[in-house]
Amino acid sequence: MLFRSQPGSVRVYGTGEDVLLVTFGNGVRMSLRAARRLSARGVQAAVLDLQWLAPLPLAELLACAQSFPRVLVVDETRRSGGVSEAVVTALVDAGYRGRISRVTSRDSFVPLGPAAAEVLLSEDDVVSAAAE
Repeated sequence: MLFRSQPGSVRVYGTGEDVLLVTFGNGVRMSLRAARRLSARGVQAAVLDLQWLAPLPLAELLACAQSFPRVLVVDETRRSGGVSEAVVTALVDAGYRGRISRVTSRDSFVPLGPAAAEVLLSEDDVVSAAAE
């Protein structure tokens, strides 16, 4: 399913109803792959691409999230000071009553080469967090 695609709006992929994976940038493709893997486990996920981070598309995010019992924010930036903090805060402030969690890269300096695999968010991390 393709939701909106105009500037300042979100785009939603999939028709899953168990968990909404909220993400952006490279996290979209990672989350789409994770959603396919989750489907094989019986977890039906939809992926919300924020598309814009400043400002966050709050109205669309909140409207979409209300349809799901669980929201997992998939954020490839660092855990501290990352986009996921703003998304979680927006959901809480709006009174979202479902379960909210997030999966992020680890706090670190920007890693290069093989070190990146030690701290950056992976598709396996997304699958594990969504399956919990």
